[in-house]
Amino acid sequence: MKKRHFTLIMMLIFFSIQFFAQNDEYKDTPFAQYMERLSAFGQRIPQEKVFVHMDNTCYFLGDTIWFSAYTRETATGKPSTISKVLYVELLNNDGYLVERKLIELNKGRGDGFFALNKNIQYSGFHELRAYTRWQLNWGEFEHKHSLAAEKWFVDKELERKYYRDYEKLYSRVFPVYDKPKETGTLNRDMTLRRLQRYFAKDMDKREPTLTLYPEGGNLVEGIPNRIAFEAVWDDGEWLEGWLHHGTDSVPAVHRGRGIFTLTPQKGMESEVTFITAKGEKVKAKLPEAKKEGATLQVNAEENGVNIEVRLTEGIRPDSMAMTVMHEGKVKAFYAMDGKEKSVRLDAEAMEAGVHQATVFDTQGRVYADRLFFVRKAEKEKPTLTVSAPKDECKPYEKIDLEINGAEGNTPISLAVRDNYSSDALFDNGNIMTEMLLSSEIKGFVPEPGWYFEKDDDEHRQALDLLMMTQGWRRFDWADMAVKGKWELTQPAEHAPIIMGKVYDYPWSPQEQVSNAMLPVMNNKENKEDGPNIDKGEKHEVDTDYNKEKGKVRREVRIHSELIKPSANETAFVETETKRGRFNIKMPRFYGDCVFFLSASDTTKWEEGEKHQWIKMNISQDEWEHMSIKERIKNYTEPELVIRVDWPYPRFVKPYTYYQKHLSKFVDALDYAPGILDDKTTIMQEVRVNASHGGMRRLDDSQPAFMLDAYEATNHAIDAGMDFADEPIARSYLGDLGLNSPYIQKVKMRIQSSRGDAKGASDVKKSGNIVRRYGLSAFKRALPQYINIPKDSIYHPKYLKSFYYEKDEEGLIELELSREEIREFSSLTKLDRYFIYTDFHPRMEGDKRYYGTNLPETSIAIYPFPDGSQRVVYSCRRYILPGFAYPAECYSPDYSKQTPPDSVKDYRRTLYWNPNLMLDKDGKASITLYNNSRTTQISVDAQGQAADGTLLWGK
Repeated sequence: MKKRHFTLIMMLIFFSIQFFAQNDEYKDTPFAQYMERLSAFGQRIPQEKVFVHMDNTCYFLGDTIWFSAYTRETATGKPSTISKVLYVELLNNDGYLVERKLIELNKGRGDGFFALNKNIQYSGFHELRAYTRWQLNWGEFEHKHSLAAEKWFVDKELERKYYRDYEKLYSRVFPVYDKPKETGTLNRDMTLRRLQRYFAKDMDKREPTLTLYPEGGNLVEGIPNRIAFEAVWDDGEWLEGWLHHGTDSVPAVHRGRGIFTLTPQKGMESEVTFITAKGEKVKAKLPEAKKEGATLQVNAEENGVNIEVRLTEGIRPDSMAMTVMHEGKVKAFYAMDGKEKSVRLDAEAMEAGVHQATVFDTQGRVYADRLFFVRKAEKEKPTLTVSAPKDECKPYEKIDLEINGAEGNTPISLAVRDNYSSDALFDNGNIMTEMLLSSEIKGFVPEPGWYFEKDDDEHRQALDLLMMTQGWRRFDWADMAVKGKWELTQPAEHAPIIMGKVYDYPWSPQEQVSNAMLPVMNNKENKEDGPNIDKGEKHEVDTDYNKEKGKVRREVRIHSELIKPSANETAFVETETKRGRFNIKMPRFYGDCVFFLSASDTTKWEEGEKHQWIKMNISQDEWEHMSIKERIKNYTEPELVIRVDWPYPRFVKPYTYYQKHLSKFVDALDYAPGILDDKTTIMQEVRVNASHGGMRRLDDSQPAFMLDAYEATNHAIDAGMDFADEPIARSYLGDLGLNSPYIQKVKMRIQSSRGDAKGASDVKKSGNIVRRYGLSAFKRALPQYINIPKDSIYHPKYLKSFYYEKDEEGLIELELSREEIREFSSLTKLDRYFIYTDFHPRMEGDKRYYGTNLPETSIAIYPFPDGSQRVVYSCRRYILPGFAYPAECYSPDYSKQTPPDSVKDYRRTLYWNPNLMLDKDGKASITLYNNSRTTQISVDAQGQAADGTLLWGK
């Protein structure tokens, strides 16, 4: 027995040496420059992965969402120490931000919560999105937008930053239902926010789609090429059927996917057809084959992977090589020694997870690239065991749990749920499936755990088809290997970092605000680069690197003040700009603080005079009573304009079919989702109240979102737009998903306080954004606005408005007195903006937004209802969020007394602990109590040990 054990160890050592020894073979080859940089890159500039464990699978309005987050570093496979700030966002069904929190990370983990009790919240499928700022250095691309939108911005750099989007961020989608009409009921009803208009029913019609994915990325003439295909409805639901090419027919073997082989030749049929099980047909064109190139074929087997590379006649073998990477680390290098090369990689010598094979030449050009997955049984089995009662638990019954893990002295997060009130979701990954699989590929993976249920031909083939059709390069080979292809743009944060740029005001005090702001620069050419991979410099986590070259005019001083009113504390930070940019590392703080940011050219300071950094703007009333000389003397516009570059991703992805539908319980009725009538869609047990057909007016009771006026103005300025109302709406809504926003002309008639008309002016309205002044008096008299609670945002005191009508030309005539103009044009008197819009960010680019169906947006402006004023500053003033305060989920103790019959406990999360500590033996004991219903419980435990072991179990 000992001899057999020794033999096995020696075999593993041999395979490991055979596999990793390939790394040294590039030393004396023309590939050395790429290999040295590639090898150093993954170690010195690692990426981070994120997983979020939530306390439940579904929620009701009024509930609290509890979560625990974990980050992992790719270079070490251990909890990440790169970032200590995690941004966690809650986005609603439409795609609008509900709330954002900054979570403090300690040793790669942190926790927090969202309360579903904000003023404006609608039910629907919500998204929890999480990322570190460091992650935003990868996967960036330019979000599609119209040419007209490019004119909104001060400069091209601000436009580029506004439209930056990301291929892959951690995301989890879950249902949020209407608040039960009766406490304790579990009706799964969703009432979505109604759009301002109805659309024709045929707009909901689905179309089948067929997408082809050549293995390695390209077809090559004269060489057998494998092509994966994916047939789905345009909302992502899988199709069953057969793909036809010539006389060949190939079935979709899993989730609408399959694979076929062909040898491209001139004159070959360039189109394939997929026929669904119900007879629908969809066609797709084959990609054009290259005359010269390389093919890459990977075959995953039970104990390893076989890789075959083939070159066309016109390519010299000595100019080609192949690498194999795992999580950005080079695991193997092979130089081509002929037109064909076969490589065998043994699973025992490899790490579990997604690997990447890349064929490239001596010029750094990639000829073929392919993802493949290596399975290891010990990584796919639960590492935590939970002993829990299998039978139903009675009301208020005591429940004892025992948790056992392989690692001791390790914190984990534990959720115990009322199983009868939980939902079965397709979005049901755990920390293992996320870190090993889902984080490495593009888009959403429904039920990722299915791929690891068995290690047989069916599951291996399905997993490989997933790699071929849903592949995304978290680690781009060219970015890593070729100097100058990639740059570091975002810092690693141990506390929040404020980055931005300073601009000049090019006008005198008497001139109006203009968009023509110029960036402040100096005379030196920047020679500061980021971490030098070629010289072996290791990335420092607190880097402020931001590479940009150019002539600059001067540097200015930046002054910031962070004020915690409740604690009467103030922190001051000053720095100098570099090439007109600044980087401020904030102190660690919790909760919201007031943050002032000001800039000044110190060369203009008078000797001996103390500079006043924070100045309050003169109110409009004071301004009107001043002489011209007094106005010039007391002019308080900022000396320079600061624009902060906030890191937050601006755009959302559309939901796929399997994100907005429930999976089936074992005992659920077996019916397909479908339309019951014009107002209800059934999705298993979920009833979604929606609207179809017809047209109607704006619904003032359902804004998309509400904005504090000061916050909204800050947002527009930082985005690089103007200060007025329309830019504020545009800065939040972007391009409205339009290819060419049109111009709408509006006439305003301004009336003086004496009642005489002062004339009319034509105002061009861009992007179909209409300005509204509150809610009309007629509307306020309707029944739905009577007896509204005084603290409601719809109370008449908040809905002051003005009468308007259309003239013969169809132009709006808006009657405003001078006092009313002052009230609605001064930020000192504005309370908030309400945005009403048809625009649904998750539907951007949808066919419903073309032709006459352009989105309609109204921005409603409301002053303070009691006539009060706010203080406005000439410098930038923000309410800056710090780390979220920690909170503890309530878990009652019924050991001594249960509630009376008149009081019910309807908790659906029976127990939540984001920091349950396993003892030195890897064990923990938990005692909790059931709610007031007879139910079964489900337990979900997740964690990550200090050595990187992924801990999970149910």
